[in-house]
Amino acid sequence: MTTSLEKAIAGFNNRLLVSACRMNRMRSEGVGIEIEKDIRELGDILEADHVALSAFSHGEHKWETAFGCPASGPFSSIGELFPSELSFIMNKIDDDKVIILNHLPEDLPQEAASFRKLVETTGLQSVLVLPAKTDDTVSHLLSIFFIQKSCSMPASIVSTLKLAAEFIASAHGRLQLALEQEKLTRFEELLYEISSTYINLPVKDIDRAVTQALERLCRLMDADRYNILILKESKTSPSRLLFSYTAGPEDNLDQFETGEAWIIEHGGHDLFRYITEHCLRGQHHAFSDVEELPDSEELMKKGMCLLGVKSHLAVPISVNREVIGEMIILTTRKRRDWPEELIRKIRQFGDLFANAYVRKRSEEARRQAHEEIERLKARLESDYRYLSSEIKKTVSDKMVIGSSPAMTRVMEQVMQVAPTQTPVMLMGETGSGKGMLALALHQASRRGSRPLVQLNCATLVPSLIESELFGHERGAFTGADKQRAGRFEIADGTTLFLDEIGELSLALQAKLLRVLETGDFERLGGNKTLKTDARIIVASNRDLEAEVDAGRFRKDLWYRLSIFPIRIPPLRERTGDIPAILEGFVERFSQHSGKRFAPIPQNVMDALKQSPWPGNVRELRNLIERAVIVSTGGELCITVPQPPADFECPAPTGDVRPFAEMERAYLLQALEQAGWRIEGAGGAADLLGLNPSTLRSRMRKLDIKRTTVGFKQF
Repeated sequence: MTTSLEKAIAGFNNRLLVSACRMNRMRSEGVGIEIEKDIRELGDILEADHVALSAFSHGEHKWETAFGCPASGPFSSIGELFPSELSFIMNKIDDDKVIILNHLPEDLPQEAASFRKLVETTGLQSVLVLPAKTDDTVSHLLSIFFIQKSCSMPASIVSTLKLAAEFIASAHGRLQLALEQEKLTRFEELLYEISSTYINLPVKDIDRAVTQALERLCRLMDADRYNILILKESKTSPSRLLFSYTAGPEDNLDQFETGEAWIIEHGGHDLFRYITEHCLRGQHHAFSDVEELPDSEELMKKGMCLLGVKSHLAVPISVNREVIGEMIILTTRKRRDWPEELIRKIRQFGDLFANAYVRKRSEEARRQAHEEIERLKARLESDYRYLSSEIKKTVSDKMVIGSSPAMTRVMEQVMQVAPTQTPVMLMGETGSGKGMLALALHQASRRGSRPLVQLNCATLVPSLIESELFGHERGAFTGADKQRAGRFEIADGTTLFLDEIGELSLALQAKLLRVLETGDFERLGGNKTLKTDARIIVASNRDLEAEVDAGRFRKDLWYRLSIFPIRIPPLRERTGDIPAILEGFVERFSQHSGKRFAPIPQNVMDALKQSPWPGNVRELRNLIERAVIVSTGGELCITVPQPPADFECPAPTGDVRPFAEMERAYLLQALEQAGWRIEGAGGAADLLGLNPSTLRSRMRKLDIKRTTVGFKQF
């Protein structure tokens, strides 16, 4: 006698046949909705707790959930539910046999420890797994789970359900084919569009066009990061691969930089020789999971994991059938497969980018071959004249550093260390005069006849600091169209001042330590060792000892730089210098503006001495410059900065409020006054007399964020 359940399932199969005809005329989105509805209906008929359709990889014995109802829960990932230890299940799947586990955990063999633990955790009582074939090979699994009850079905119902699984799997197979076809069509359209664009593209626009095309390609593939590496000279040495184009999401940038630092420390490009050698032989290399890499490549596996890589594809890129590099596309959010047809399309993109890059490089080489040396000489001479004029300008302005007891002690230290070659570390708050003191120290040294070479490490992105410090060879990176000397090379025989040294990455700190100890370095992209005799002065407004404890600053570099530390007192600790400093600023800006002003009243001077000056001398300078601009009569209109309501000036005795707390309150007041706008006229940085990047750095350190609903957080 036919039961009501058999009738319900038979009716369900009939509806599947009608639905299959209807889905043939649907777009892929509609097919997915229909499959999800069918799975939900089957679960309702069987009163099951979870039904899932999974795509099965026959060769690898892996499967991935495509549709599940409900979508989340302990059984949403079938690959985790049935681990590879269940060989008896795998053998049945290979033979297209239904798997029936009616009484759990009694039906499980002893070796199924992981599955048994899941059964005990979830209370699972029965499982029915129905393989479905495509082209005589099992391609899908329809899995049905029962928690509320134990389920024992007659063979007639199981065979009917097996037919339903075939129908649903067939629909999903058509959906996958439709999606792949749609994706290939979009690939073809993008490839045609890019090819057409590159035909008459000016050389100056090639980098931008390649970057934009790569970003579109990544979005189309649902990938997260791309790299194009070009061989510099010899294609037999992986160490000569140079990054020409690279990009990725910002949300995992810290993790990526940490991974890159580890990779550089453990061999750099040589760590990926296994993959690179495939590409240099004209072969691609792909993996959908890091564990697919051979056991002999444990270091590379670790590097990939540190970078957050889930799946990876590297294809050779060629010009006139000669491999000139490789293109890498990877995912960090989820794993993915790399079908052969997709890889073939990506290789076409890679060759297209390679041809554009070679055309750019060739045209630029022809245009610059006869003028590169002269241009470099002219630039170096221009830099020298600029530095020399800056020194003359500073000296002629007669900037007063100060004659207070605090500054007298500082100048005594300067005169003690100036004649030596010892590195000097200047410590002090933002705007306290570290740059001026570095110049004074340099001028008092035996190298004072030559200009002071300077670099603010906080004003450059990390990828450019290395080039600025050590220079680069032509072609070392995108935009490196000529050889350029770095600051260490320019500072040979004179003094190099590195401001905000705490901004350097750990990798660059290691290279800086090497220069300090041996004087040796190489230009970026070069293999020739150069030497420098530069005397080093560094400065930071960070607590570098705390940075060392936090692992953000190398301990060995700290010991090397802190042989002779000099602390510059903030302006509030040497208020006796304010009248002389203020007089110098007024004289300087009055000359520039052509205005004359009466002496500053004593009550204004007293008020200025009472200000906490979180921006120190720089803040005072900006205050006077604004006053000179806005004042029209003979009296200088100075608006004395007012501390926040909760600000307490440090008392000579008794409890002292932490400076970080005072600074945070003052910055918050400035941000509120500027409407939380940082840059531009009237912005918080302008009000405080700070560089916007410096203000952002202080906000991050002091954990200052805007929390107003509806506005972007800083």
